Amino acid sequence: TRFTPDCADKNPDGSGPEAPQVIIADAICQGPRAIFVHGTSGRGWLPITDPAGKRILFRHLGKVEDVDLSKYELNDGQSKLGQEKSFAMGGELRTSTVASQVSSAQDELESAKKAAEKAGKKQKQAEDDLREREATVAELKQVVQSLRDDLAKQGSSTLTEKDLSLIHI
Repeated sequence: TRFTPDCADKNPDGSGPEAPQVIIADAICQGPRAIFVHGTSGRGWLPITDPAGKRILFRHLGKVEDVDLSKYELNDGQSKLGQEKSFAMGGELRTSTVASQVSSAQDELESAKKAAEKAGKKQKQAEDDLREREATVAELKQVVQSLRDDLAKQGSSTLTEKDLSLIHI
């Protein structure tokens, strides 16, 4: 942020937004080298482009009432100074929103892979159990058919206790 709409008048408190944060602007002003917007946080002015006008820093998303702010992270004006170990400063700590979202997504993907693997193992076990039960049913059908054939040879159509004990499992 800048105290005034001048690139040289930088506020050193480190409270300005960083990608992908958004701000709500309540004023716009043409400064000496760039166009500036004023944030409703009251912390100052933000250049829309770099001083050379080559790099766009902000783009208009629409009127506040027309934009679904739940899709964005609003800059809360908190100081980012003292984060020299942050990813943005060349360190290893990923403090930016995008980096933390990527990290969270990677963790969720890993969890999903493990869950899918576990589900796959359970499905394979269930399929193996089903095949085993189908084999048992087929075997029992053969036993019953064999008993019926034996009964037919003997001229009987009913099973006795002795016959039933042969198929008891």
